[in-house]
Amino acid sequence: MLHDNQVVTTTNARGRALVSRVREFERNRIAVDIGDLPLTTRIANAELEVVPGRRQVALARFDAASVRYLVAELRRADGSLVPVGATALIGEASYPVGHDGLLFAELGGDPAAIEVQWQGQPLCAVAAANVPVHSGPEDTHRLLCEDTDRAN
Repeated sequence: MLHDNQVVTTTNARGRALVSRVREFERNRIAVDIGDLPLTTRIANAELEVVPGRRQVALARFDAASVRYLVAELRRADGSLVPVGATALIGEASYPVGHDGLLFAELGGDPAAIEVQWQGQPLCAVAAANVPVHSGPEDTHRLLCEDTDRAN
């Protein structure tokens, strides 16, 4: 953790830290060195300002959360790749499918099915049971996308 661009402390296993020697009644800029965060961490505020009073404690919330990512090669039942430009729908979010059927998506907490659309029409789907639960951005999975009329 940084205070006025100087390293002053590190966080514990729960992501908490105590920053001492802040200036009373003045703006103190504190920040998280995002280069030290795992790739699976999303942080809303990497830098905050706190203004503590005399002998007061100020609480700063950086709103960091752990997220799950999926990197997958999507193949249809006939073995062909899902075409580039298709859209993968996971819950409320949509993600483009890239070259070679590659999909990079952020997964929510619960397993969710992946529905793939091509030119606005349903193309195929991956059942929630087939979506990896433990996956990081360094893992690439091969997923079978069943034609929509045969899915479920």
